[in-house]
Amino acid sequence: MLDRSHLESEPTSGPIVATPPRGEFPLGRRTGGIADVVDVLVVSANAGLVSNLRALLGGDGQFAVASALSFSSAERQLQETAPDAILLDLALESDDALAGLERLSATAPDLPLIALDRTELADRALERGAQDHLPADDLRSEGLRRAVRHAIRRQRVKNDHETVSSELRKANARLAELALVDPLTSLLNRRGLQQMLTRELRWARRDGSELALFLVDLDDFRRINDSFGHTVGDIVLREVAECLRDSLRATDYLARIGGDEFMVLLPQTRLGEALRVAEKVRRSVASTPVAVRESSVHVSASVGVTLVVDEGVSVDELWSIAHQRLRADKRRGPNRVCGPQFTDVPNDAAERGGAGSLAEALRAGRFLRMARQPILHLPDSRVIGYEMLARSTDEAFGEPQDFFRRAFEAGAQTALDRRCFELAVQTAGELRPEHDCFLNVLPSTLIDVPVEHFVELLESDDRPTRFVVEISEQQIIGDPSYLRDAVGALHAAGARVAIDDVGFGRSCLESLVMLEPDLIKIDRRCIDGIATAGERRRSLERLLKVAATLEARVVAEGIEADADLAVLLDLGVPLGQGFLFGKPQ
Repeated sequence: MLDRSHLESEPTSGPIVATPPRGEFPLGRRTGGIADVVDVLVVSANAGLVSNLRALLGGDGQFAVASALSFSSAERQLQETAPDAILLDLALESDDALAGLERLSATAPDLPLIALDRTELADRALERGAQDHLPADDLRSEGLRRAVRHAIRRQRVKNDHETVSSELRKANARLAELALVDPLTSLLNRRGLQQMLTRELRWARRDGSELALFLVDLDDFRRINDSFGHTVGDIVLREVAECLRDSLRATDYLARIGGDEFMVLLPQTRLGEALRVAEKVRRSVASTPVAVRESSVHVSASVGVTLVVDEGVSVDELWSIAHQRLRADKRRGPNRVCGPQFTDVPNDAAERGGAGSLAEALRAGRFLRMARQPILHLPDSRVIGYEMLARSTDEAFGEPQDFFRRAFEAGAQTALDRRCFELAVQTAGELRPEHDCFLNVLPSTLIDVPVEHFVELLESDDRPTRFVVEISEQQIIGDPSYLRDAVGALHAAGARVAIDDVGFGRSCLESLVMLEPDLIKIDRRCIDGIATAGERRRSLERLLKVAATLEARVVAEGIEADADLAVLLDLGVPLGQGFLFGKPQ
């Protein structure tokens, strides 16, 4: 059964409270469902009509009829009492009857109103809010009673629906708000901070101001959990959160981003000022013991400060930068504040391949270039576009899988993937106008970086419709519905979307059905050797039927043999790429 109590929104820290639902009338004679005695207000200056209605409805005590001679009189009565239904004579003030109807509907929006008239006004009254209309000069007792009761039931169903819909809207808004908040500390979580970061970056770009951020990492917090237990650890985290909140300015954003780490975003703040605020925070934490079991726990924190200079940066990237600085500075001891000046990137060749230097190098756009591999229309071997593939100009970073793995280990995978996307869009300008540009992005990057960043990049090109954004199916974790908003935004910008590396498994089909891509790229492992693998061919035939249902074009990847190409042509696969046609260059 639906709970019809009306949910009222409260501040984040407050509970959801229940109040009586709108639309329940204080009639003492109602015992449930339709009232035992139905109160009807007749609005008419026609004494004969009013008398006739009383006679038709009265007599057995089931209906009580009151009357009003004008709209103004009816409005006053409705403000003082609450009938079950209104019967309105549209001949009343006929020149302005519909306006009068709207006045009554506005005064009592939860009451059913039945119009009495034979003219075309009756149909227009339904458009203005009347539940029903009846001919005033041809009324029958049973039909009138049935119409009134039916209008009351229908109005109550409508009222209940509106109440439940309102409850659901408010509950959904509450859930959306809770999705941005850390449940332990009531601070922002990663997702909440990402929203604030996106907004502040936009404002900083608009007014030319600076934006700073620092990471607060509690020193040796594991010792507290091991010595006192996780319950005490949670108490300490809540107390530290309060301490941080009290130490910051009203314009700063504070978030708990996981474990014993907090992040602070400081709008319109220069580096020097950010360092001073960070030092204030460090001192405040160190000087605030937490009372636990008749004793006190002393906590200290190390703070890493950085400036936010990249419009498309994510919380995870900023965490990676600040965390690297903290890790390097903690060699000098805990309970310190460090900034950019404390961690110069090593330049010697022995260290260039390390994870830390990789993060710095990719942010500067070093060592990356875009190679292109042609994609052909298989029936006539015509090149229709190119896939942009990241390659390194520095041997220290190795093959793509190597530097992406190192970036992942350094916490800089999102930054690398975003930089590759930017370079791919820039390189698209070198293609011929008739050629499409296929570029890759990880699902995690679409979540960590605001999709508006990618949309702006695509729209910076004079022909954004030539872009095909490839999302690797094998990188999608769990239910792919979390990508639907990003896919929708890319479509709205004019780009097409391809699901890349698609296999023959069930999870692949779920991703295809959920995301409805424009193109489906079949993983090379499903194509290589298909000429001699009957089961692989049958699986591809089934997938082609799915693609046809989704109205998606299919691209076969990894074509290296003429025999495999012949099978693909026989099956009607329209597009393909692979070493048979050209290596990435």
